Amino acid sequence: MVANNGKDLGDALRREEPYIELEEKLAAQVKKLIRLNAALWIFCLAALSVAAVAVMQMPATAGLSGIASLAAGTSASAVIGVDTAVTAVTIAVAGGNIGTLNVLRRYRLEEKKNGKIILYLKK
Repeated sequence: MVANNGKDLGDALRREEPYIELEEKLAAQVKKLIRLNAALWIFCLAALSVAAVAVMQMPATAGLSGIASLAAGTSASAVIGVDTAVTAVTIAVAGGNIGTLNVLRRYRLEEKKNGKIILYLKK
């Protein structure tokens, strides 16, 4: 399956799709998340958890600006960047909880020459 944004990716992770293809900007952001070492991952996950829970409690009208505001204010944005933090929160919200980001780390990343990546669920 092809995921074009954080919402698509969150949905695919929730369903534990066997492979997921990502392009360009989303691919670069997901690479950052998957390649974080364990200590930084725990740090970022804790910070992003607060933002994800807050977004899930927001009225639907807050939209992307609400996600961006909350994610940008986390300490995780200093480590992975604001855009990647926003994408991570979007993935978590679309997947239903912050655990969706841990599911992401269960995928093996394969880079393609054209800027795409393919994620394969590890067995």
